[in-house]
Amino acid sequence: MTNTIDTMLETMRTKRFALEVLHAVEQCAGYHFYSLYHLGGAKTVREWGELAEDDPSQRTTQITVRVCHDFEYAISKVLKESYGYEIVPKSGTNNIEGNFDVAIQKGETVLAFEVKTTQSTNGWTGSTHSAGCGKVPFYVLIQYELDLDSELGSQSLHGLFKSCHFSVTSPLDSGDAVIQWSGQASETNSRTTGKIRMGDAFQYDFMLCLGSVSTERCRKWAKTLREDLAEYRTGSVDGELNPNYNLQRIDIEPVMINLDSHAQMYLYA
Repeated sequence: MTNTIDTMLETMRTKRFALEVLHAVEQCAGYHFYSLYHLGGAKTVREWGELAEDDPSQRTTQITVRVCHDFEYAISKVLKESYGYEIVPKSGTNNIEGNFDVAIQKGETVLAFEVKTTQSTNGWTGSTHSAGCGKVPFYVLIQYELDLDSELGSQSLHGLFKSCHFSVTSPLDSGDAVIQWSGQASETNSRTTGKIRMGDAFQYDFMLCLGSVSTERCRKWAKTLREDLAEYRTGSVDGELNPNYNLQRIDIEPVMINLDSHAQMYLYA
């Protein structure tokens, strides 16, 4: 079973998988913003936020909520259609212990993940209310930066994600999740913040698909850094993410070679 789990994780811990998921979300993200484009005249994601929320401090949350659940379904879609895994429905949990968002099956092996997404660079948000049911120790952790000037009016929003940190985690040797949650529930707040400890940064580095992790100038928690997505986009007008980025055409600068004093030829290296 361990070998099967390792194979599943290896499938997901690639730039290709992360880009496929991000592409799937961008492919239909325009639907979330269409009503205010049509009814309120919002031309960009930024204008949508201004119309949807008067409080500037709440606009990021409003925009994030629009796409956060799409990641769960995009992950499931990609794993099923591109990699042939069976998706385990939440209604039939196959004796999975703990809360989860996505579960896949290969043979008799079932692997369940909790999916956490955020625009913040200071950890992921959780809830202590779920602690009683427990949490699965495998996570898909995503941090992203949005291009708020993305133009609305179509089904897709290619170019919505400017940069991204994307990881597929597995438990530490102790059996604990690599993401550590801090914060106590109160009558008014049940939110917790999940981060990566400095001491776990080395192991976490092997779980990354996009982005990086750093312990420079850190005291307790490692820094999770996002990666610019521009190099993974096509040169077309819509700038779609290309999971086959390594096959993209590379522009090559011409090199001038002096053949003799009377002739010159431009060759391409």
